[in-house]
Amino acid sequence: MKTSLRLEDGTKNSLQIPIDLIIEIFLRLSVNSIARCRCVSKQWASTLSRPYFTELFLTRSLARPKLLFAYRKGSGNMSWRTIQCCIPHRSFDGGICIDGLIYYYAGVNNNDIVIVCFDVRSEEFRFIIGALHHGSLINYNGKLSLYLPSTVYSRFNGVIRSIKLWVLEDAKRQEWSEHTYILPAMHDIMKTTDLRCVGMTQTKEFVFWSIKGMRFYVFYYNIERNTIKKVEMQGMEAFKESNVYTFLDHVEDVKLMQFF
Repeated sequence: MKTSLRLEDGTKNSLQIPIDLIIEIFLRLSVNSIARCRCVSKQWASTLSRPYFTELFLTRSLARPKLLFAYRKGSGNMSWRTIQCCIPHRSFDGGICIDGLIYYYAGVNNNDIVIVCFDVRSEEFRFIIGALHHGSLINYNGKLSLYLPSTVYSRFNGVIRSIKLWVLEDAKRQEWSEHTYILPAMHDIMKTTDLRCVGMTQTKEFVFWSIKGMRFYVFYYNIERNTIKKVEMQGMEAFKESNVYTFLDHVEDVKLMQFF
């Protein structure tokens, strides 16, 4: 790729920039910047659409997964399509999506509680009957898990002492495994009752988030080191009154979608 530089005497000098260097520069940009760069010229659009570049961008993004925060701004002009299920049920939980499967609690028959699994690709329903406990649904290493914290309450607040998880190992056979984690003393770190567990990252860390006053905090609990790290997220004050949704291990992909 050539570029022109204007020298001090007003003349131009064309330089040949190696394509490897250009790709390395592009790899450092965000997805939004990549989208804008595609509109600069046909040559840039061609370079940024090469399979080599898109696959390398995804590989690097997978190596650095991020936290994604989202919130709902108003209702907008949304349209919905109803999907009928062969078993009538009433959902009463926000649910969680793991690898294209949406899990949520629902009541069937005489208000028996089940976990419904909806495949967004095939639009098929499955039911997980006889769940051992009714805990918060979280993502545990790509598997559905029931999160059951053991909280000790003091005069002013509560502190989570241990975490028990029931992990769905086999959805078809409905086989569960139990995991218990004892948390270290953390009165100075996690002094709040409004502590919500998001799930576990690929690096074996539980992630919690909490809004206290005007501040938004994220806590990382490393199960191997038995340590807790507290991080204050800047710029979240405007979302204090909104429902904030947190997603783990978010990666970015610049490959263009094909519509048929």
